[in-house]
Amino acid sequence: MGLRIFRRPGRRGVATVEMAVVAPLLLLLLFGAIEFGWIFLVQQTMTNSAREACRMAVLQGADRDAIIEHFRSAMRGTGLVDGQIKDGDSTAPCPAGSACGDWTLNLPSQAVLDDRSSANETVTITVTVPNTKVSLAGLARVIGFKRSLHASCTMRKEGVMGGGSG
Repeated sequence: MGLRIFRRPGRRGVATVEMAVVAPLLLLLLFGAIEFGWIFLVQQTMTNSAREACRMAVLQGADRDAIIEHFRSAMRGTGLVDGQIKDGDSTAPCPAGSACGDWTLNLPSQAVLDDRSSANETVTITVTVPNTKVSLAGLARVIGFKRSLHASCTMRKEGVMGGGSG
């Protein structure tokens, strides 16, 4: 005896309709997970790049141009290669041919990096990336992610000439 499959009339195409309803939601979840995963990757790269630049800046004989180049190479993995370098209130010009808007790096001047007179002298490096530069497909902006990403690092300078009595 053969097994017969009975279908109720009027139930044809239900699976297609269910898939048409569920598929966009599943795709939204998938792309949302990818989008926020990318945002977290950029945030982590910014934090590590700021820490590496800060680590270079606190060493004796720190060279500001070398710090900037090291920071740029660390950020290349995110595709955010061009940015603005700020030194206190002044802003360095953008590199030739760049959009100059992927990130902003606040870095002390060479004079501040060279000053070793204070025993508690610290160096702070701050990085900011606008949210428009982070989103892969714009999904984060659609659901309301409007804040810029920030990362900073503060370290005490090495090789400081202490003023204490020995």
